[in-house]
Amino acid sequence: GADMDSMNELGIVPTRNWQGGVFPNVEKLCVTTQGWPRENITCGPYCPAPCAHLIKIGKGPYQGAQCDGPEYETIYAFGSQCGVDRFDAIVAAGQICDEYGIDTMSAGIAIGFAMECFERGLINEEDTGGIKLRFGDDRAMLAMLNKLVKEEDLGKILARGVRYVSEQIPGSSGFAMHAKGLELGGYE
Repeated sequence: GADMDSMNELGIVPTRNWQGGVFPNVEKLCVTTQGWPRENITCGPYCPAPCAHLIKIGKGPYQGAQCDGPEYETIYAFGSQCGVDRFDAIVAAGQICDEYGIDTMSAGIAIGFAMECFERGLINEEDTGGIKLRFGDDRAMLAMLNKLVKEEDLGKILARGVRYVSEQIPGSSGFAMHAKGLELGGYE
């Protein structure tokens, strides 16, 4: 999470499906500046150095959500990529991905891509199962993530990745952020 500040200062934090490199509310995505309580944990039973982190949200609409880290790539994928400035929502998204065994980067980047498709009018609420999939809407992001892991509505094709989705939505391939079908890491 601390990397978000320095990457943002350099102008290389992919924001709103890579439309920009600076996220205006980056301080809200930094665990250290927001004071979310973290517990240091070990990666295994014989590890002498507890360097991994477990975070559990203790208040607000995502109370009870917990996940490891989250690492920079998870914060970028569900944060700046989707225009979401709620750290607790990112933790909730990380937990969903952990529970379903899916990659946080692929899921977050696919949802950010779908947000741009929605905002450009290439898909609509009928496609999304009634979700107004707009950048910055943490509840819409999590609702679509739940559809993705359950492969419902648009989530069925989002689960296959950005390249596949762009092949299904005419006019979207120019802003489908992938390389040979793999979603991109969080550095512009």
